[in-house]
Amino acid sequence: MAGFTLYTGNRLERLARELASRTRLRAGDPFTPEIVVIQSRGMERWLALEIARHSGIAANLVFPFPETFLQTIIETILPDVDSETLIHRDATVLCIFTILPRLIDTKPSFAPLRAYLHDDASGLKRIQLAQQISQLFDQYLVFRPDMIFAWDGGQASGDTPHHAWQAALWRELMRRMNGKPHRARLWKQLLDALGRGSVPLEKLPQRVSIFGISYLPPFYLQALVALSEVMTVDLYQLNPCGEFWADIVSQREEKRLRRPGSESTAIIADEDLHREEGNRLLASMGSQGRTFHRLIDEFDMPTMDDFQPNPAKTVLAAIQNDILFLKNHSADDRQHIAVPPSDRSVQIHACHGPMREMEVLYDQLLDLLNTDADLEPRDIMVLTPDIESYAPYIQAVFGAPEDSALRMPFSIADRGPMACNPVVVAFFFLLTLNQSRLPVSEILNLLEVPAVRSRFDLTNEDMHLIRQWISETRICWGADAAAKSRLALPPTEANTWQAGLARLLMGYALSTEDDLLFKGILPAGGAEGSDAEVLGHLERCIASMAQWQTRLSPSRDLSEWSSHLMQLIDDFLKPVAPDDRDILLLHRLIADMAEHVTAAAASEAVGIEVVAAVLKRHLEEEISGGGFISGGITFGALLPMRSIPAKVICLVGLNQDTFPREDRPMGFDLMAADPRIGDRSRRNDDKYLFLEALISARRYFYLSYCGHDRQDNTALPPSVLVSELIDYLVDGYPVTEENLVTRHRLQAFSPAYFNPEDRRLFTYSRQAHDAAVSLVTARQHPAETGCFLSAPLPEWDASFQTVALKTLTQAVVHPCRFLLEQRLQVQLNEYRLPEDDREHFTMDPLDHFTIGQALLQELLAGPLAPDTFEKLKATGRLPHGDPGRLRFKTLCDEAKELADTVKTLHGNILPVAVPVEINISPYTITGVLENIFPSGQLCYRFSNTKGMDLVGAWLRHLVWCRINDETEKNVTTVINRDGQRRFRRVDNPDAHLAQLLSVYYRAGHEPLPLFPRSSWAYAVRRFEKADPADKALDHVRSLWDQSFLRPGEAEDPYVQYCYGDAEPLDQAFVDITETVYGPMMQYVERI
Repeated sequence: MAGFTLYTGNRLERLARELASRTRLRAGDPFTPEIVVIQSRGMERWLALEIARHSGIAANLVFPFPETFLQTIIETILPDVDSETLIHRDATVLCIFTILPRLIDTKPSFAPLRAYLHDDASGLKRIQLAQQISQLFDQYLVFRPDMIFAWDGGQASGDTPHHAWQAALWRELMRRMNGKPHRARLWKQLLDALGRGSVPLEKLPQRVSIFGISYLPPFYLQALVALSEVMTVDLYQLNPCGEFWADIVSQREEKRLRRPGSESTAIIADEDLHREEGNRLLASMGSQGRTFHRLIDEFDMPTMDDFQPNPAKTVLAAIQNDILFLKNHSADDRQHIAVPPSDRSVQIHACHGPMREMEVLYDQLLDLLNTDADLEPRDIMVLTPDIESYAPYIQAVFGAPEDSALRMPFSIADRGPMACNPVVVAFFFLLTLNQSRLPVSEILNLLEVPAVRSRFDLTNEDMHLIRQWISETRICWGADAAAKSRLALPPTEANTWQAGLARLLMGYALSTEDDLLFKGILPAGGAEGSDAEVLGHLERCIASMAQWQTRLSPSRDLSEWSSHLMQLIDDFLKPVAPDDRDILLLHRLIADMAEHVTAAAASEAVGIEVVAAVLKRHLEEEISGGGFISGGITFGALLPMRSIPAKVICLVGLNQDTFPREDRPMGFDLMAADPRIGDRSRRNDDKYLFLEALISARRYFYLSYCGHDRQDNTALPPSVLVSELIDYLVDGYPVTEENLVTRHRLQAFSPAYFNPEDRRLFTYSRQAHDAAVSLVTARQHPAETGCFLSAPLPEWDASFQTVALKTLTQAVVHPCRFLLEQRLQVQLNEYRLPEDDREHFTMDPLDHFTIGQALLQELLAGPLAPDTFEKLKATGRLPHGDPGRLRFKTLCDEAKELADTVKTLHGNILPVAVPVEINISPYTITGVLENIFPSGQLCYRFSNTKGMDLVGAWLRHLVWCRINDETEKNVTTVINRDGQRRFRRVDNPDAHLAQLLSVYYRAGHEPLPLFPRSSWAYAVRRFEKADPADKALDHVRSLWDQSFLRPGEAEDPYVQYCYGDAEPLDQAFVDITETVYGPMMQYVERI
């Protein structure tokens, strides 16, 4: 039976039950699918589950979007109309892109566009402009069909400059489409056919249901009303209010209407504004709903109402009932309303940033699940205005809980392929190869994509080896010297992929022990055995990228680009699994572009930047279909979920500057210049979205926002909608803003979360609890803080009593590092991070020392080899060009000066290496003393004097005195760039060694406040300059933290690991520093 019926109510689940009951009563062919028009895939998923719950099964249902449904009806009713005759949006973009240059050159009305595009050599600005114009034309077809028809008739229909060029562009666009009808014309033809009654009834569905759609453009409603003459049309609409509310206005609207000079001032009476009867929240947030109700009221249709008040005795239920019955509470009503102290139905949380929002949400949801017996994760929905920004924080908090027993299942919906599909991200990076310098960081990120590794036969385990190779060969960026030359840079191979790979390949073919150049290449080790196969795969990958850098550079027509991009995919991407759909998505994307190119007759040669923009725009329209109501907590965007009811609805990220989102129309948007009733407003959409979420929450309505600055804790305001809700509750209910808004601390380990007097602040994190206990202990007992071990480690086995001289030196020089590396096997800096894309125009301090030390050793053995500079240049450690040559010369001069000083002490006599094995019960010290000369022991380093150098020399001096009885030879000379020092003979070395061995023992069991730089700085002040202990300690404290000019020892990762943020420069530091450095400073003298 034909007709249009409106089903309206304030609870969507009851409307879904009505829909389920009607779908069970199918008329006609039982195999004909039931058509239910919806607004999002989230609604489709929820509605199918509801129908299955009420009917036992949900089958033979079709869920099209409104435009898709009407397009199907058009193809059914109108002859000679099918998918081939329709104008696709992407084809429109390409067509506009093609015809713009000619129109700009020949039409004076296009002067504004001519000025904008005058410097657009690549065409990127033009394609972006074409996309914006196409989107505008699409809006005109829906909301301004009369203007489109006027343009079709040759009129400009406006008096602004933008009307003229847009009308001309539209007519040229339609001419290029070879007579294909646009949507507005098709819709008009549909209405005409329905008006004439010339429709094939047997091909039309007998019934269509429109469910849960908050808004439809006027034409869509007209079409549905016309269709209701030949079929059954049921509109199921969520209505927050059971009263007539189409003419209520907010206080802001009232002020605008009563503004002096307004045309409405004289005709709107006080009673017409419903200032007392209307609900404030509904009047302020329901603008979009009011507009839609007015449009519906223009059509006379039967209405079936089903409004149910919320029977719960909670604040949330009271708000929903206020809206339902169109009433406000005054300040006088507050004393008559009872709000239970334990009421948590409306929660508002102010946090320090998105990460804290998710941490707080995690704890709050855990608590709700723990206290509400029949609440399950699937009953919770979390929505945010920007799901892409919050997705990483969601994964970090909910995806990796510290206790697996507290894990809550969840899914993230509404993410686009560009955000969550690594294959797509890799593909769009490949499209930029012609502009890329192939920096190390970006190439390594690309190789992290499994599909890319699969194409080049690399595994995840190979990546560690590749990173080491890159670090050792100092690869920074650039395929080769030619690639640098194309960028107008000196064509040097240094630090390029070519240079690094050549060294590795040569190292596989030749020995690296001889340290010989072969055709200007210095072999590098690391690629041995099966690793050579990995090296070959990496070389093939880099060669492919270099080849495609060239192939992507020239301009081509879009049809030719399609075949090239297919080849690009085959060269770099390989499915990891047989059912891998990611690469199929890219193939379909390129095939669609080829079809649109044909439809638009686009033959202009364009650069790859334009192609990437076309593909990206097409891809952005696709939203992942997964993650909707999948059995756990559903995270999604605020837009597509709309009014799906849930026991718990959480809205996060409700910041003042992000929600409601502002309308930012383009300057040439003709709709924005002349708005009409029924036009969409993003701000009003968001307001109504908030209202729908409010009435769809069944038990708990949770709101959070970034309410404090993470830098200085400044209070930040929430969204205006949150403020309105707070004001509404404070004005009409016995609550205060302090009770409504929970202001959280910056860190989860704040002691405030473990205060039993404030039940609103809590956390389920055991780690946060332990950290809070440590924090409180640190404040109460500052002298006991800093150590990360609560007690010394258990005894070592007997093997620790045999100690190498080098190990003993490490323990005494840097006890924190010794404890972590030797006892706990913790390595904090294994090797330099390879993702360093920068070329170094100055030398790294470590490189300066290692190169200088190597030059010193070579000069002591004889003159420098002629190819020494070429070898160092081949390593990539020297700056490029003349700066590198100057730096090498400086290093050679400094090394020669130091070598001459060393030679003056021992002449041409070769040093002797003396093995060491001495017993100092219960320890045995082993090792080798090198550089023993007739005049004594000699230690030299290409650096200024450091405490670690002297401590190492002091230990070797004590051992030398222990094993040698010749008094005149019991001296040790230390030579550094800044001078010489000499250790005198020690008569009782065993006592000093025993003291240092006790430090070694303690260093293996607990952190010791003995530090390489700080202890040396104290020793210099205390023993060389004879400062008092307190003055020397004050000096060390001034150097402890990092400054702009120098790093502080507080930044040492091993010190941080052991002591955290504490400053361990106390009496214990003084005692152990004087124990180690005091005797040493007594026996050393400058010479």
